[in-house]
Amino acid sequence: MEDAKKPWNFDENMGTLLAGELYSIERRALPEPGSHLAVSVSGYRHTDYLLQLQLGIMPHVRAVWVDQFTGSRTPLQAGETLIPYSVQPSNANSMAADRFYVEFEEAVLDASLLPTQQVAMYPNPLSGQTLHLVLPDVLLGTPVAVVITDARGREVFRQVGSTDSAMQLLHLPRLGTGVYLVTVEAATFTATHRLVRE
Repeated sequence: MEDAKKPWNFDENMGTLLAGELYSIERRALPEPGSHLAVSVSGYRHTDYLLQLQLGIMPHVRAVWVDQFTGSRTPLQAGETLIPYSVQPSNANSMAADRFYVEFEEAVLDASLLPTQQVAMYPNPLSGQTLHLVLPDVLLGTPVAVVITDARGREVFRQVGSTDSAMQLLHLPRLGTGVYLVTVEAATFTATHRLVRE
């Protein structure tokens, strides 16, 4: 996936802002604490809006939606966050294109916030050779096997070891394009997720 500039239209325009350009799709590294994502919104046709934001799991940062007009700061949770807001045609600041941005703060991973039997992984789809796993705290300090199989059931990767951290970084061999199954196994625990390799 490559960057895609935001085409302009007659109604509302929303995208990320980078070096003065507006993007619909922007390929970037995972955010670091202290970084910001500039958001541009313009072309308002109504006064009341409801943003529906979807966020994946980012265990190393906490994302916060910042409204510079109202001064509100809304933490973005993994999954869906709804943010209602209004604009006032008589107040230019409420309609400013740079009214919003996303701020990334340092976060302490709390795997206990994950459901007890949940394993999260990213990025998915995978384009490189590094896969991040977030394990529930019930697995900390126990031997865990991570096994990846292809669509025919052939094992293409296996890593076995004790987990001292909920965040696990896997350096994978070069995998061909396709669908794989990632299985995390421990003595009394098994979870399998689908992984797409681009």
